[in-house]
Amino acid sequence: MLDEGGKETLYSKNKKSAIDCKTLQTFIKKNKSNITETIELLYMLNNHFFDEFLSNDDNKIDVLCKDSIIKSVIFLIQNNEHYLQKIMPELSNNYNLHAHSFDVMVYSLHIGNLLKYSYGQLLKLGEAALLHDIGEKKTDYIFTEERKLDMDEMELTKKHTENAIQILMHNNIKDPYVTSAIEQHHERYDGSGYPNHLQRFEINDFASILAVADVFDALTIDRPYRKKYTTFESLKLMMQDSSMKDKFNHDYIKLLLA
Repeated sequence: MLDEGGKETLYSKNKKSAIDCKTLQTFIKKNKSNITETIELLYMLNNHFFDEFLSNDDNKIDVLCKDSIIKSVIFLIQNNEHYLQKIMPELSNNYNLHAHSFDVMVYSLHIGNLLKYSYGQLLKLGEAALLHDIGEKKTDYIFTEERKLDMDEMELTKKHTENAIQILMHNNIKDPYVTSAIEQHHERYDGSGYPNHLQRFEINDFASILAVADVFDALTIDRPYRKKYTTFESLKLMMQDSSMKDKFNHDYIKLLLA
């Protein structure tokens, strides 16, 4: 629940605690073993972060809140080697911009951590993952329509990567690792992706991770036109189905099983 000051209110052991983005990391470090409570808090603050972004006309990103959420998830992943397996039952089965962005960040950081990325690299990967779909603010199809999109609508949604880069520049987020990952997260190894039809080694490694996390999350969430796939079914589809098997880095897919 948000109070009038925009803080999230939790009750723990009958004691009221007000947690906001400034105090989030302290709370997470003290309560890292409580999977349910920490994920609930992270979702609430993440929802507040995206609500603020979507409601302001200036497309302003709350940098402090963004960084606090990312750093908190990195801490949890690095301090629990089985964090993803434990957290998956707690993840939201909700395909909106808020939840999808958070889930993609968790999956991406899990993969990056297993790849032994440095803390600095994880920060950049987490930022790219959390913000990968912010350009949807200007198209608003994928996360609002309760049906499959027609061809014209699909073409419009493809502009969300270009829109995202514009929003990043507006917020002075210019790190090439972040911008390239977001721009390329719909590129595919077989060259069938967009916007530039890049192939395999032309694609930014961060973008390849985001691509895996993005599609995996989409498959494991209920949609109005289909039921969600299980984790196993989703990974099998991505690695073996004729429509997907040549599109992704299979090493990254396998890390979702680790």
